Amino acid sequence: MDQGDCAEEALAVFPERIAQRTAEYQARKLRACGVDPELYGDTAETGLFGQDCFKAMTAGGVVLDGMVHMAQRFGLHQPAMIGEPLVQRGWIASDEADPRGRRIVQKFEFVRADGDIAVTAEMFRLKTDPAKMGASRGTRRKDEDPRQGLALLNDKTVRPEDVMAFSEDVGNLIHFEPDFASRYGYRAPVSQGIQTMIWMMGALARDRAPRTFDVTARFARPVYWDDTVTLWGIPKNDSPNTDGQITGGPELLRAINAEGKLAAELRVDALTY
Repeated sequence: MDQGDCAEEALAVFPERIAQRTAEYQARKLRACGVDPELYGDTAETGLFGQDCFKAMTAGGVVLDGMVHMAQRFGLHQPAMIGEPLVQRGWIASDEADPRGRRIVQKFEFVRADGDIAVTAEMFRLKTDPAKMGASRGTRRKDEDPRQGLALLNDKTVRPEDVMAFSEDVGNLIHFEPDFASRYGYRAPVSQGIQTMIWMMGALARDRAPRTFDVTARFARPVYWDDTVTLWGIPKNDSPNTDGQITGGPELLRAINAEGKLAAELRVDALTY
């Protein structure tokens, strides 16, 4: 996603708002994700700007209940700081028919006072039609072991109180109400995709917070609010790039559910420290 992206061809534009992270908010949300807030110090953790995207949607009249997050991309162009006000702009880039409802792409940018873009976000979402949720998405390959060739990095047990604490300020009953989740074919309320993504991105900050990156998460299966998940990755040795900047961290991360199935995959296309 280029910083030159703009809303000129947008189907709809969300109201501008100020996104400003407090230390207390960040610490509370990261703990709900199973991430140590100390990893990020005074810098704003990038994944939490996804919650600001949901807030912008709500302010623009979008009903989140029943929407399913299919994939998420974040670009960190320069670190934002705790307490720094950023102007958030967003728009709907596409809205197309899908066998299960409508597939929507929404884009956002977070701009510093000097006009530089700190963070960009691209959200791929499904507006579900409960009557079509059994529709096929085409031929699927037989699952191979998604852990093959990867190293075990972390694990956690998801708790309902953490799912509710993370999602409390953005809504969507699919994260709170068992009966509502059941209407869409889920055995229990599900964790936000971004909640799992932030947990996975914590592996990129184990030694120091990233300076820039381009990462994309694909959410393959729901993570329920009582699941146990493990994190697997391909280690990559630190090495300087042509500009002398330090790159490194896992190139690929996968969250695996208790059945050994892929729940989410994080692809790291660029990363510097």
